This record gives sequence, structure tokens and C-alpha cells, in this order.
Amino acid sequence: MNKDDIFRTIQEYTTDVPLLLIGTGASIPVGIHGMPELANYLLDNLDSKYSSDKNWCDISKKLKSGIDLESAMTSYHLDENLLNDIKKLTWKLVTDADLKLFYEKVLFGQDLPLSLLLHKLIQPHPYSIDILTTNYDRYIEYCCDQIGVMIDNRYSGMYLKKTNHHELNKKNVVNLLKVHGSLDSFSDEKTNESISIPLQQNIPNGFIPEIITPGSDKYKAILTSTSREILHNADSLIDKASNFLCIGYGFNDSQIQEKIITKIKAGTPIVVVTKSLTDNALDIINSNSGNYAVIMDGGENKTRFIINKTDITLEGVYWTIDGFNEII
Repeated sequence: MNKDDIFRTIQEYTTDVPLLLIGTGASIPVGIHGMPELANYLLDNLDSKYSSDKNWCDISKKLKSGIDLESAMTSYHLDENLLNDIKKLTWKLVTDADLKLFYEKVLFGQDLPLSLLLHKLIQPHPYSIDILTTNYDRYIEYCCDQIGVMIDNRYSGMYLKKTNHHELNKKNVVNLLKVHGSLDSFSDEKTNESISIPLQQNIPNGFIPEIITPGSDKYKAILTSTSREILHNADSLIDKASNFLCIGYGFNDSQIQEKIITKIKAGTPIVVVTKSLTDNALDIINSNSGNYAVIMDGGENKTRFIINKTDITLEGVYWTIDGFNEII
């Protein structure tokens, strides 16, 4: 398989507008912090306050030993105060980076890598694209604004946005489902009502960020009305997807990927663009799909392509969003 064959296969797998799955790997290049930075931030801010909390002490010890945040927090059901502090700190860390991106780049019209990709993908009739993301940040929203396309994120209103329950739009829109919540989404501490308040620099008084953080408690959080409805909509999009394009997505979220695995087992093509994949994530794809392309960092100025178990490294950087744009 040569370079032309590789590119042609990837183009075939993305001929129809794909369902996009966007993970933290897409946002990191524009300055949004990833899980390692979040782990260190939590350690710096929680170790002293929760020094007598056995669960946090266990988690802290695991993080300091090099275990990743998701794995370290799995199997622990946290005290509500600790869980809320984790949400607030996570919100603060990501918000600071997100607003820096907004005020330093977005407002000045600096092109963002994802904007061009979305512009390419949304062009065919009916001018619509569906996106699932586990990210809290607003990078996708900023890119949609740059290309001038409307977003349906399941909230309606101007400044105090409430959840809506209408069917997802099928044309002239980006349907954006943030399955782990958004920086703009908050839960009223008294009523538990979900509300979206855009571009806040601080958490409004009386509200908790409505985000689902790593660990065992995220499965409980998924059962809340807002998250459950968004996940139901996500399941519907996965069911009808003709192909998948994953950008910086690490395949460590069972609520989403179980249905994706079912689809790719049945032959639905999947293309994965990322800097790196864990052995487990790569095994999920290798073991379940017969129509796949994985594009990842192959070393200095090189890209590693795995096309249906054929493993080839080529000169050139194609594993970034800008590089992938050159292929399609």
C-alpha cells in the first residue's frame, strides 16, 4: 500500500459526512489543558484540604505514582463536597485556558485548525454535521462561529439558556452534544435545574458547574436528566452514522464507545486522527473493525498510518488537524 492508496482509502471512509467524535487531543494544540495538567492542579489544591479523606489520599497517592487521572479515580465514590470541589477546580483550570484562547486568538480572527476541517465537512447538502465531544471547553463553538454556522447544543435562550427538548435539526446546523457537560452549563444548588450561562470568568453564586469529571461517579452523573437526554441523543446519532471521524479521542468512555464498537463491527468505517493511542484503544479498533484508518504521530516529521492492520510510516505530518486537511 503506497501513499496514494492510503490517502484514497481515507477519502473513501470520509466520503459521506462523518459523525465527529472530538476529544481532548483536539483542544490541547490550542492551549486547553489535558488530563496530566488537571491531575497536578487537583493535587496542588486538594491535598491539604482533604488530607484526612481516605479516598482522596488514595487517589493522590496513585496520581503521584504516575497513574492517569481517569484510572486513579475509578472505583471511588467521593464525598459530595470533594466531588463539587473537583468540579469547581476542573472548571477553573479549563476556563482560564479557554478564555485566554478566546480573548487572544478568537476575538482577533486568528484561524483555528478545526475551523477549516468543519468548513470542508459541512459543505455537502444539507449543510449539517453532528459532533459528539467529551470536552468541556468551547473550542468547537468558537470554530463554528468562525465559519458562520448555527449550533444546536440543546440549550435555547440568549443569556440564561434553558434546556430544550426538540428533535435535532437536520440541515443548516452543527448538532453539538457535549456528553460530559460544558463550561457554560451550571446546576442550581437549590433546584438542581440546568442552565447555560455563556463565557463566565467565575462560577456564579449558588451554582455548581454541570460537568462530569473522571472516575466512578461519572456513571451516576450520567443518570441526571440533562446528561441522560444528551446521551440518548448521542446514541441516536451513533445509530444513524454512516461513518466516524475521531479527532484526539482516546476511547476511554464506555457510555459512548459501546455503540460505536457495535457499529464498526458491522462494517461502518472509522478514521482516527490523534497524536497517540493507548494499546487498549488501538486494540479496540483492531479487534472490532475491518474498515478503519488510524493516523498518528510517527516520530520527527513522520506519520504512522494503520489501515486495516497494514502499518506504514510516511514522511510528513498528517496526524494533526492541519495535516489531515491535506488528505481530504
